[in-house]
Amino acid sequence: MMSIQLTAKERFFLCLNNKEIDRLPVINPTSIATQESCNSLGIKFNEVHLNADKTAALAAVGYERLGFDSVMPYFGVLMEAAAFGGDINWGSEGTFPTQRGSIYNNPDEFKMPDNFLELPPIKTIIDSIKSLRKQLGKDALIIGKVMGPWTLSYHLDGLEDFIVETITEPEMVHEFLAKFKEISIRFANAQFEAGADVVTLADHATADLISPSSYQEFLLPVHKEINQKFKDRPLILHCCGNTTDRISMFAEAGFPLFHFDSKNNIDLALKSASDMKLTGCVNNPDVLLRGTTETVNEQVKEIMQVSLKTPDRNAVITFSISCFPTNLSILLTSLLFINHLLFCKLFVPTSILLTQSCQIQKTSILLTHEAQKTQNIYPVNSRTYVIYPVNSRSKCPNLTCSLEVIIAQFCRLENFLKNLGTPIYQAILRPLLIHP
Repeated sequence: MMSIQLTAKERFFLCLNNKEIDRLPVINPTSIATQESCNSLGIKFNEVHLNADKTAALAAVGYERLGFDSVMPYFGVLMEAAAFGGDINWGSEGTFPTQRGSIYNNPDEFKMPDNFLELPPIKTIIDSIKSLRKQLGKDALIIGKVMGPWTLSYHLDGLEDFIVETITEPEMVHEFLAKFKEISIRFANAQFEAGADVVTLADHATADLISPSSYQEFLLPVHKEINQKFKDRPLILHCCGNTTDRISMFAEAGFPLFHFDSKNNIDLALKSASDMKLTGCVNNPDVLLRGTTETVNEQVKEIMQVSLKTPDRNAVITFSISCFPTNLSILLTSLLFINHLLFCKLFVPTSILLTQSCQIQKTSILLTHEAQKTQNIYPVNSRTYVIYPVNSRSKCPNLTCSLEVIIAQFCRLENFLKNLGTPIYQAILRPLLIHP
């Protein structure tokens, strides 16, 4: 393992190119948005989508406070549809935007407007990327996001109509894809120019909706063409659902990295991916939303252990889908820390085990032998202390910063546990790497 501390951007691109890294990158190609993050900023989730400053501020939380390597300022999937006049319900404080109805009945109705990049939903994303690049500097990994032509067809032509048309009117499908790919290409180019290091192409050609032969017939040639447009600027393909039977075709299309769903078997996915890297597979609704730090840790361990068996195909740790806007910050941080532990092959006793009963009356602190030796004790309130070990040889600025935020969050842990109704909740923190 290299002894120097890499920047987030360096770590990601070295990993992508099979070079030596200090640890695996922890990213989210589709966004990190939690209710807790919104509350800490004093904003409402449904207010961010058309406000570049609020979008940038919410996107930065995962990088600045939770210690992730990436920043992604596009929440949801409907900014392009909104730009073209879709009937969008921008949601509530705890829900994503939704669309009512479609926009076009046939491809001839669509015309790319000259002022596309100035339309408010599009300009919001571009301006937020510019702001994040200025705010976070050159070291942060900024990920943009665009909808691919297949997903745009769902939104602009209508999901049910478009799926039926793949059977009844295949030529119309080809025409829609030819038209809508220009939206993806132009929007992605603008995000790269604004400061994005990599762009996610979200294109939901999942086995839940279409066959692999449909992907091969309709979308594979289009994906190849799009990747040719961005040969020197990497695209991450994102596709929800079961995709195992088409991962090899995603690799054939030329994507360097595929963000895949936890519905897929990671061993089979790795076998199908060829030279394409994989990211994802940490289950969001079951593990992050309704799980505990232990379930997060176990799933990340499983992913990393499979990945480390095939070092030429190292996975990048991330979630399988966008985070729901709810209280997940402690679990997200657990995902980051267990990644550090496993990559360093550091399997020492847990340094912190903070438990509380459902009555929120008793708090117990269990000091490990290591923590007792170092005696790094931080008061949280009159009854609670957080203890963690320090190794002066290997400090990690991102994690130290994250720890400070998490310690502050423990002051609100009682209300957090009451809201969840969880009898016992455990938070595991290890802010520093220990190299052998």
